[in-house]
Amino acid sequence: TQGQIWLHPQARLNLHGLVNLQHVMFTGDQNNRHRGLVVHGQDSVLIKNAEFWNGERGITSFSLTYGNPLVLDGVGFFNNHFGLETHGESVNLVSCRGSNNHTFWRGYDIEGYSRVNSCWVTQNTHGLDVMGQNGARLDITNSIIDS
Repeated sequence: TQGQIWLHPQARLNLHGLVNLQHVMFTGDQNNRHRGLVVHGQDSVLIKNAEFWNGERGITSFSLTYGNPLVLDGVGFFNNHFGLETHGESVNLVSCRGSNNHTFWRGYDIEGYSRVNSCWVTQNTHGLDVMGQNGARLDITNSIIDS
C-alpha cells in the first residue's frame, strides 16, 4: 500500500473489484498527461493519503451507486487538467488538497449527499465544477476553495 506508480503518456490504470490504495503517488513527467486511475462501480473503494500529479486526470470514477459514496481521505491533486472527475454518484472528500489543476473536481450528475470537509483547494483555474441530479446535496465545511 505504499509506493509510486509512474504512468506513461496517455496511460491509465483501470481497477475493478476491491480497491485499497494508501500512501501511493501516481505521476508522470510534467508534460506527460497520463489519464490516471479509473474505478468502475465498485462498492468498496478506499483511497487514503494518495497523490496524483501531472495527469490529464487524477481519478475518474464512474457510477459508484450501490449506496456507497466514493470516499477520498487525505488525497492530493497537483498539476492535472482534472484532479477528480466523477459521474453519477455521491462523493466524500475529507482533508483533500489540490493546486495547479485546471479543475480540482468536476462532478457530472452527482446524486445523494456529497461532502467536502477540511479541504484545501487553491491556485486552480476552477475549484469545484459540480452538477447534480434533482435532490442532490453538496455540503462544504471547514474548507478553503480559492481558485
